[in-house]
Amino acid sequence: MQQMAGIKLTHVPYKGRSDATTAVLGGELQLTFASATAAVALRNRLKVLAVTSPARDPSLPDVPTLDESGLKGYDATFWLGMAAPAGTPPRSSIA
Repeated sequence: MQQMAGIKLTHVPYKGRSDATTAVLGGELQLTFASATAAVALRNRLKVLAVTSPARDPSLPDVPTLDESGLKGYDATFWLGMAAPAGTPPRSSIA
């Protein structure tokens, strides 16, 4: 993103999403990257600028993609999986 946009971003590590969100709300950070789920939950407190996938997210239909916003060809689609220790039984309960 930095190369494509010609900008410099500084990674600021936080222990979790809530700490990063608090930092943005408090003016400590200018922006953060969040999941679509978090963006939907926080959109009454934060302005969701764009999604990083090539297509708009169905849960945020009015939010443009970065490509639509002028960063042509940008795609940072993330795949998330669920993992457990190797010895976990195949049909273990997730509740």
